Amino acid sequence: MYKTYRNVFTVEECDKFTQIVGNREVQSGKNVYLEENSEFAVYEAYGNPLSDFDRLQQHDRIIRARNPLVAGMDENLNQEYYKPLIEFMQPVVELVQRDWYKDATVENCYGVDYNSYPSSTSLEPHADITHVVAIVMIRNRNLEGGNLVLWEKEKHKDMHELVRQFIINKHTPDITISDLETGDVFVYYDKPYFHAVEPVISGVRQTSIVRWNNG
Repeated sequence: MYKTYRNVFTVEECDKFTQIVGNREVQSGKNVYLEENSEFAVYEAYGNPLSDFDRLQQHDRIIRARNPLVAGMDENLNQEYYKPLIEFMQPVVELVQRDWYKDATVENCYGVDYNSYPSSTSLEPHADITHVVAIVMIRNRNLEGGNLVLWEKEKHKDMHELVRQFIINKHTPDITISDLETGDVFVYYDKPYFHAVEPVISGVRQTSIVRWNNG
C-alpha cells in the first residue's frame, strides 16, 4: 500500500526544481495560503475553535500549481507553474503509471505542490481524498524530526481523536517514514490512511506532492 523509491532525482535535479519556483520562497511562519476556508479549517471541523489554531506551527505552502485541465481543482491557482513542474516530475508520472495506477498521466494529475517545513512546524492528521499520492523529498538538510506518519483508517475511526493526540504529542502512528533523503519518492494509496508530518526539530524539510484521482 506504500513504497519508497530511492534516488529518483539527484540533488542537482532537486535544485533545478527550486529554481523553477524561483522567488516563491517564504519565511518561516508566513504561509502563502492561509485562507479561512482552506484545509487548515479541519482543525475547527474536529472540535477546536479556529481562533486557537497556531498557524505559525503549520508548514509553508510555497506553490500549489493546479492542473487547469482538471475541473474543480482551483484551475487558476499557480497554473503557470504546472507545466514546468509536471515536466520535472515525469519520472514520478512514469513510476506511478507503472506500479500504482496505469491511467495516471500528466493530463489527469491534480497538480504539483511545494511545501516547506521550517523548524517547529508540522502538518496535522488528515486525508487528501485522492487515489495515489507521491511525496518527493526536494530538500533534506540535517533534518531532525519531520517524520511522515500514517494511521490505518480501519483501526482509527475517530479523526478528531487523532488530531487531539497529535496536537498534544501523544500520538502513536501505525507507520513512520523517517528516512527520506533528497531525491527519494514515497508513494502510497491515500484511501486507507490518515497521514501527518511530525514537528520539525531542526534542519530543512521541503517536499513536493503530486496526486491522482481514479475518476
